[in-house]
Amino acid sequence: MFSDGGRTCRRSMFTMIELMIVVIIVGILAAAAVPLYQGAVRRAYESEISSALGSIRTAQRAHLVEHGEYAPADTTAEFNAIGITAGDFQDMQYAVAPGDEGNFASYFEVTVSGDDNEEFTATWTPRDVYGTPDIHALFNNATIDQTGAIEYDYK
Repeated sequence: MFSDGGRTCRRSMFTMIELMIVVIIVGILAAAAVPLYQGAVRRAYESEISSALGSIRTAQRAHLVEHGEYAPADTTAEFNAIGITAGDFQDMQYAVAPGDEGNFASYFEVTVSGDDNEEFTATWTPRDVYGTPDIHALFNNATIDQTGAIEYDYK
C-alpha cells in the first residue's frame, strides 16, 4: 500500500522484476522439458517402426518354414504373398501414414541374399505424406534382419 495525497491505494500490478523472475523460471523449466519430450517422441517412433519391421520378420520366418527360403518384397502383391497386408498397419501413425495403409509397400523393401535365400533385410524409409509428423527430422531409415536385429539410421 502507498499513500497518494492522503488516499491509500492498493498495488494491483506486478513489478518488472517479478515478471522477469517468472519468465526466467518458465524458461528454465522449458529448457529441461523439451529434451525429455523429444526423447519420448523418438522412442514412440522407434517402438512403432520396430513393431512394423517385426511383423515383416514374423511373416518372413513363416514363409521360410513353408517354402524353405525368404522372399523378396517391395510391392503390395509381394508383401501379400508372404502374409503382410494393409490391415497390419491399420493403427500405425508413424511407420505408415494414417490413411496410407493401402500404399504401405512404398515404405518398406525386403531384400534377400545368400546362396539359398537364407538371409533377408527389411528396410523402412519414411515418406513425405501430408498429415504425418515430420519423422524425417529423426530418421533416414531403419532395418531388421533375419536375426531380429534392428538398426536405426539417425540423422
